[in-house]
Amino acid sequence: MIIRDIMTERPVRIGVEDTLLDAIKAMKNHEGILHLPVLQGRQLVGILSASDIRNVLGIGSGEPVDPRLLQRKITSVMTKKVTTVTPEDSLVRAARLFTDGKFGSLPVVDKGELVGIITTGDLFNRHLIPLMEETTQQAEAEEMIMPKPPLVQADESSKKTKKKKS
Repeated sequence: MIIRDIMTERPVRIGVEDTLLDAIKAMKNHEGILHLPVLQGRQLVGILSASDIRNVLGIGSGEPVDPRLLQRKITSVMTKKVTTVTPEDSLVRAARLFTDGKFGSLPVVDKGELVGIITTGDLFNRHLIPLMEETTQQAEAEEMIMPKPPLVQADESSKKTKKKKS
């Protein structure tokens, strides 16, 4: 299976001129979005995550959020060195990148243009969980056709005999 099979096409994105407030609004308006590719024109130049926003704003620190921080440009906060994949890359490659790089998402780029995004949630929800369900159903069906023989328990007298011989 390849990335094209499970990626989200036309992901929600933001531009280099956008602010943190714009990013927060985009995430709020599209429930479940935690990563926003950042574009300059049609070119991917960065990625911004919900955790990036929380860190910059100090959310969770117990301190009030400084409203001036909401006007910061995305470019001052985003990750600029972005690891990407292509639609034809394997899901195994994506899984390795997620694990090795500790990424939550990977923008999907084709011929220099953003065409999608794949997240760890996509990998689990659209591939691994259905695969596990299918495997479980197959195993259950096979067990109905060819049940496993019951385990034979040794009786107490044979256990005692084995201990005496030792």
